[in-house]
Amino acid sequence: MKIFIENYKNISNLELNVPDSNRFILLGANGVGKTNTLEAIYYGKCSFSDVKNNFADRFLLTMDFHPEADYYYPNKDLIRELFPMDDENNLNEMLMQFLQESYDEMKMPLMKKLISDALASMNYARINKRFDASPLAITRLVILNRIYQRAKQRNERYIVLIDDPELYAHPLLMDEITTIILKLEETGSLVVVSTHSNHIISRLFVSFDEIVKLEKDENDALVAKTIDIDLVMKNIRSFYESDENLTHNFSRPTHPDTGIQKLLEHDLEGYLITAFRDHIIQALFYKVMILGEGASEDVLFDYIENMVHPNWVSEYRVGFISCLGKSTLPLYFIFLNTIGVKTFVIYDYDNDNNPVHVAYREGFDRYYKENRKLFHSYYLKPNLEGYLNINQKVESIMKPINIYNYTYIQRDKNKALGDLIDIMKENVISLCGGNK
Repeated sequence: MKIFIENYKNISNLELNVPDSNRFILLGANGVGKTNTLEAIYYGKCSFSDVKNNFADRFLLTMDFHPEADYYYPNKDLIRELFPMDDENNLNEMLMQFLQESYDEMKMPLMKKLISDALASMNYARINKRFDASPLAITRLVILNRIYQRAKQRNERYIVLIDDPELYAHPLLMDEITTIILKLEETGSLVVVSTHSNHIISRLFVSFDEIVKLEKDENDALVAKTIDIDLVMKNIRSFYESDENLTHNFSRPTHPDTGIQKLLEHDLEGYLITAFRDHIIQALFYKVMILGEGASEDVLFDYIENMVHPNWVSEYRVGFISCLGKSTLPLYFIFLNTIGVKTFVIYDYDNDNNPVHVAYREGFDRYYKENRKLFHSYYLKPNLEGYLNINQKVESIMKPINIYNYTYIQRDKNKALGDLIDIMKENVISLCGGNK
């Protein structure tokens, strides 16, 4: 199924491909046109092709501005449609009646507790004239559940458009909202979610064709872009096929790594979904990602992001990802490079006698020569721990603890740590067109 929006506000000739799941997620910068896209679909300012079954109704869940008050609230016409109300009811009374009726019908203990808390907050607001926005997120949850129940009872399919479901919602409430969204999919309804939340995406994201990025082209026209996952997987397989040692065990190079081989042959897309489930927004909007092998780098990256956060991290829109081992590093940087994100890889290389280690070093070098504008790598010799002056021999389980010790605890005494951060900065600037 495809949706065409020809002319609505800042949108002209926008084409949206609807995946088989009948659900997709709209991403985009503030003001680019995500809400306008939802409105165009809701108000019928669009056309559909390849539609197998008609939709019985359309619902738009957004936050509308009430001209007689200074707060936002879910569309009251939608509430009135689902639960007939007296037109003379003011906003608080309308919401309280709506939530009370929903509470009486509800059999789910958690949702009853959420509704009860919202009613208590609105009673407080009625007395103290101070309105808390959090009941509005609960109202949105109740609306979605009511739509789902109606679709199920009437055996109908709807178009349900949801703008910023994370607004005013804490993580537990967001989980409940995404659960209802997933249930709506079971009814055959078309569900479109516009969000800025990785938490929402991680619950909904099961296929790359469900991720739609809206952006403006060189002519200031709104376009929809998706991830070409087939091209990503082709490029990843090409890298691993360049040397048979790349699919062998690191510690026993005479043994094939059947895990990597099965991944490449059978479920590469599934692994990439898992790897990037919590990083899709960064992957689509950051300019540079710094990648590390695993837990030690994870501690180091956390220190840089949260304790230091140097100016260049924000200036060049830099993100950090730990890749859970040397053998999976190419999966990450090739995915990112294929969609246009530049990457800098921190990679421990300390064994010239291991043909697998040599194959990865040579593979990285070869890839770098072919992708200079997108990829840099840096080899830490003899390893990251050695670079940070951790001299004692330790078991692998202790490595993150030692990295923690030499970043958070002894950072003032560790000049090498500052040198390593400077190396990252120089490579990021070089990737972004500066002088190395």
